Amino acid sequence: EPTTLKIFRGANGSYILYEDDGISLDYLKGKATWTHISWNDKAKQLSVESAAPKGFTNQVNNRMFKVELLPEGITKDINYSGKPIKISF
Repeated sequence: EPTTLKIFRGANGSYILYEDDGISLDYLKGKATWTHISWNDKAKQLSVESAAPKGFTNQVNNRMFKVELLPEGITKDINYSGKPIKISF
């Protein structure tokens, strides 16, 4: 299932989503996925991009996000493959 991102209008915001495989100890070697998600309220634009800290390996996998803009209730589905994307509402 896609990960749902709920964006509440009214201010800019950003978040780094961290994920590891949940099984191995590879996270101790810096192998995980960091995804930077930011919202520009004035432009009504969501940006999604890779955000591995310096010296770490980003293990990017294709994934689906369901973006819900609130309070309007507008939704968009996006497929993120690790390349920077911008979604306008």
